Amino acid sequence: MDNLLAEIGLTETEVAVYKYLLTHSADTAAAIAKHTKQTRTNTYMVLNKLIDKSIIVADDSAAVRRYSAANPQVLQQQVRAQQQTLARTSKSLELALPELQSMFNLAQQRPGVINMEGLDGLRASFEDQAKSKTDLLLWGSYIANRDPRIWQIIEKGGYKRRARGINTRCLFHNEAAQWPHIQEFALKGFEVRLWGDRPIIGEVLIYDNRVTFTTYAPEIMVTILTNDVMADTFRTIFENCWQSADELPGK
Repeated sequence: MDNLLAEIGLTETEVAVYKYLLTHSADTAAAIAKHTKQTRTNTYMVLNKLIDKSIIVADDSAAVRRYSAANPQVLQQQVRAQQQTLARTSKSLELALPELQSMFNLAQQRPGVINMEGLDGLRASFEDQAKSKTDLLLWGSYIANRDPRIWQIIEKGGYKRRARGINTRCLFHNEAAQWPHIQEFALKGFEVRLWGDRPIIGEVLIYDNRVTFTTYAPEIMVTILTNDVMADTFRTIFENCWQSADELPGK
């Protein structure tokens, strides 16, 4: 019986009080404390917890409050509720597990390919970027600012990197010079140059031993390649492009 009640979720003291009330209905807290060898204070705490769990009930009709066990069938109802909660939790965990695995892989700096989706995946990517020990080198997307939710994450990430002394160098296509918000990048910690006439829909970002590929449409997908050789290769390509790129007009 004790093991069964413990599996339902009752503590050892709660089990003792509940079993006492099964055979001594409508008793006072003082009597319950005496027979279960608990302090009066602890007994009141346990009684309140059992009331919250609907396992016992309190009667205030007399001068002194008395406590009784509820119908034991309530235990079966609680088990069913726990099963439903566990099923929902299991389903939620199943949906969240890919993101949790991605975050774990990032933290462990494991070589390989990490895939993340949606706004949560984008946030996790920016959190990892804020830990960079190198400059961030970015071929920027021309559509990233079209979704306010995405732009908010980019702004927050840029400010955080700048606050931590991480420099971000970004290449946009030549028409970006006409963007009304192009000068705002400097305030967010981005050093911008113009390179090429063809806009880039996705983004490529290099930092530490990572190359991150991000698409914003039709859905957000972040793919992170963790490989020293490939990171160095893309870093060299970026530096060559950077040297031949034009500074923003007016600088």
